[in-house]
Formats: sequence, structure tokens, C-alpha cells
Amino acid sequence: MVNLIRNSIDSIKSNPVSFCISLSSEVSSFAQSCLSRFSERVTSDGSYSLQWERFKQRCSTHFESASSVIAKVSQVFSRLMSICSNELHEVYLYSFKPQYHRDSALETVAANGLNLRFCSSGSKNNPRVVLAAISKNVEALAYASDALKGDREFILAAVDRNPLAIRYACDELKVDDHVIRAAISTLSDQERPAVFAELFRDKQWVIAFMAKEPAAFAHLPEELRRDKQVVLAAVNQNGRALEYASEELQEDVDVVVAAVTQNRGLLDCIPEELKWNKRVVLALMDSNPRILRGAPVSLRGDKEFMLAAVMKRGAALSYASEELKRDIQVVVAAVINNSSAREHASEELKWNKEVVLAAISHSSWLLNDRQADEFKQDKEFMRMAVSQDGEVLQYASAELTGDKEIILLAAAQDGALIRYASEELMGDKEIVRLIVTQNPFALRFASEELRGDKEIVRLAVTQNPLALQYTFKELMGDKEIVRLAVTQNPLALQYASEALRGDKEIVRLAVTQNPFALRFASEELRGDKEIVRLAVTQNPLALQHASEELRGDKEIVRLAVTQNPFALRYASAQLQLDEGFMPEVRARLSSVV
Repeated sequence: MVNLIRNSIDSIKSNPVSFCISLSSEVSSFAQSCLSRFSERVTSDGSYSLQWERFKQRCSTHFESASSVIAKVSQVFSRLMSICSNELHEVYLYSFKPQYHRDSALETVAANGLNLRFCSSGSKNNPRVVLAAISKNVEALAYASDALKGDREFILAAVDRNPLAIRYACDELKVDDHVIRAAISTLSDQERPAVFAELFRDKQWVIAFMAKEPAAFAHLPEELRRDKQVVLAAVNQNGRALEYASEELQEDVDVVVAAVTQNRGLLDCIPEELKWNKRVVLALMDSNPRILRGAPVSLRGDKEFMLAAVMKRGAALSYASEELKRDIQVVVAAVINNSSAREHASEELKWNKEVVLAAISHSSWLLNDRQADEFKQDKEFMRMAVSQDGEVLQYASAELTGDKEIILLAAAQDGALIRYASEELMGDKEIVRLIVTQNPFALRFASEELRGDKEIVRLAVTQNPLALQYTFKELMGDKEIVRLAVTQNPLALQYASEALRGDKEIVRLAVTQNPFALRFASEELRGDKEIVRLAVTQNPLALQHASEELRGDKEIVRLAVTQNPFALRYASAQLQLDEGFMPEVRARLSSVV
């Protein structure tokens, strides 16, 4: 049956009138019912208007009007639909869904932009066809390809024709600055309200749009200007948008805070009861710390509020009531935020132990003041102070610099702080062992006796071989200690005694690991052919540290230049000018280049 219908429809499309007349009554009725389906389709949604007009013209020579054809075939339509509605639906899809090439697609969408939905995928991806469809009906853009909806240049061209095209762009382009501005720029002041009302049906898009173009807030429908999310999005970008919000939201604390945070000049424009709202004032303190200057006494005397204020800006303590300037909790909170806030505390609290501790957590300079002498001798105070900042140890009294507990507290932060310890503690093996374990360079502050203690020095050098530089001179000549240091870091050779820098075993050990350690060897060993050959084999550029004599030795220089032609620069001037030697070097240089 379907094939029969398909063949019938092909005939109808080529010559619908003669087909209706010549075909048997059964097939003719079937075909005419198809025509009726087609006519109803075009009259219901406007699709295929061009094709229907052509059909009416071809029918007009045999019938009085196209309506008579429709009336004739409608008599059998109900019966046929009950018999083969599925077949008819397939016939419709098979026969009348157009797959146009670009030119025919242009002709189709020129008649009705929504015809784009029936065009081929190629046409839906063709900018010319889609723009033609948009010119007729912007909703046609919904049927364009995803590629075009995500093409910035195409969407810009689309919104140039109709700003509502932005509704169909991809999510990213819907909130693109240039696309939004292009859409707005095409509108006159008279057009904006109506177009915006259409655009702003999508609330989430409106929120994103307000973040980009808060100035457009004034044109939003009243419903959206009553929406807190939308209003917040606008005032976060432009506080002035607050004046276009609904009256209810103009008095909403969240909205007002957002608006005055963005534009503190609005403070004079908001209702008095909101002007000194705690949240509003706190929000403004970051950009305008002096806002409390004009605050009412009740606010400046509110402990909960002032605590929050001084935690944001310690200097806000200067605006607190006298009672709160005597409140230890408020003062300490202010000084923790800003040590200078201590100057605004009451006289009795300026040298309060808790306040001073809070102040020196920023800078210990306060302990230089004569009034702080009592704290320098207070073990409990110094213990807490040193726990905060080990550098405070420098202000401790002579008695407390000899206190093991306090010294170890400081050294736990930085072993070098042992320099502030008493001479007695700098000579305490237990203390120095603990400190050197944490910071081997702290060995420099140990007593001379301990810097000559092999156990302590071995411990320091094991932690960092370069600590060898702080040992007592005798241990710089101790082969065991120096070997330990050089094994871990060959450059520690520079701190060995002259005798060990001339020890072939030690120097060989260093040069084997780092050929540039040759520079720290004695003059004699820098002229030792075996040692220099070892260094140059490791790195040809180590030739620069050889003796003058060996830098003129052809065998040594050839060994270096063979590996790296640029080592020639470290050969002696005489050898560089040697005509019998240079050609060979030039050949090697040329091969490298």
C-alpha cells in the first residue's frame, strides 16, 4: 500500500490535475486524501506556502478554485485516515519534506524563515541561508547547526539583523561582551523595552547578562527588578542599579551591602535606618575605614559590632567608645590586626601583657621601649613572646638568655638564634648538639671549644658538609672530617686546611665527583698531570683551573678540546698561537660547528 501511495504522490507532484481525473476512483480518492493532508499542513503552520501556491495555479485550469479540490477530497479523508493513517504519515514525510540545495533553500526560507527546519544539514550550517531565514523569522536560528550557534562572527551578524538572535546563541556567546553590546547597539530607546522583555524571559541568562551589562538593568521588566538574584547581579557590577530595583529590594540589606560595596558614594542615598546597619558599615570598612567617624554612639559602643570592625581594620579602635577602648578583648583583637591600634587603647591597657604580646607578634621593636623592661625579665612573658617570634630573644634579660627552655624555644624556629644565648649556653654541649642537628650552620655561634669538638663537628658536617667552614682550625685539617665533608659535597674542599687541599687522595675524591673542585686544590696538585687529566676527562672546561704549565701541555689541552672545542679558550696563549697545534684544533672546531 505504501509503495502505491508513493507512486501516486510522485504522479501528483508531476501533474496533479490529470492524475486526479484519469486515475481509478479508489486510487484517486487515496491520492486526493494525500492532497488534503498536504493542504491542511500548509494552512495550519504556514509551511510550504510557495509549493501550495504553485499547486493551486496548476489546478486552476481544471477547477474553479483550489478550494473545490479540497472540498472534493475532504469527503473521503475521514474514512481513509481511519484505515491507513500511518501510511499517510509516511507518505507525507517521504514526499513533501524538502532537501534543498543552497539556492532552493534560500528560496524556501525567503518565503518563511521557519522552513529552515526542513532543510538539509548543509543548509543549516550555511551562514547565508541561516541569515536569510533569520531575516524572516529570528526563531529560525533555533534550527541552525550548533557550529553556527557557537560561531562568534556569525552570531554578531545575526544580532545585527535581529537582537533577539542572542537567545539562540551557545551559552558562552549569550554572555559575551561584544555580542551583548552588538545586540543592544541595534536598538533605539523606544525599541529596548519591548525587545528586552522578550530577551529577558530566561532568568539565568538575565543574571549573566546583568553581570556584563548592569546599565541595562533600568530596562528590565518590573518582575525581574523585583527578583533578588537579578538585582544582586546588577548592583555587584554597578551600585547605581539600586535605584531601579523594587522598593522592597532597595531596603534589602544584602542588596544594599552589595550596592554600597561597589559604589560607596551611594551611602548618602540609602535610607537612614540602613545607612548605619551593622552589615552595611562592615562591608564599607574595607574601602572606607573612616566610615565610623560619623557613626552613632550606640553603634560605636556596640561590643559585638566593634569586635567585628577591629578584626577587619584594627585602626577602627580609634572610633570605639571609651568604654570599649578599655575592653581587653576588643583592644587585643584590634592590635592583632594592626599593632599600631595599641595607641588608641586606654592608658592602662597600652602596657597590658596581652596587648604587648599581640603587638610584638607583628614587630618586636616595642620591646626597645623602657616601659617594656619589666617584660624582658618576665620568664612567662618571654616564653610566650619567643614562641611567637624567636627574634624576641634578643631583648631578653641576661638572666633569661641563659635559660635553656627559652633558648630551645627560639632555636626550634631557627638554630641561628643561639647567637643571642649566653656564653654559658653556647658552650653547653647538649644545647649545641640539639641546635646543630636542626641547623648545622648554627655551629658558628657555638663556643670555640665546641667548634673544636669532633663529635659536634661530625654531626654538623653530616647535616651539611659546608658547615666545615665554621669548625675549629685543627678540625679543618682532620682527614676523617674533611673526607666526610668532601664525600657529600666536593666543594667543601675549599674549607679544608692547606695541607689537605694538597692531599692527593682527598683532592682525587673531590675531583672525581666534581671536576671544578680542582680550583680549590693546592697549586702543586693543580699542576699534577694525573689529577688534571682526571678533572678534564670529567669536564673539559675544568682546564681553566689547571696550572699555567698544564694549560700549555698539548696532551692535556688536546684531551680537553677533543671533547669540547671551546676548552681551547683556557689553553695557554702560547699554545693557542702554536701554528702546528691550531690547524688540528680548527678541524675539530669545524666538525662541531
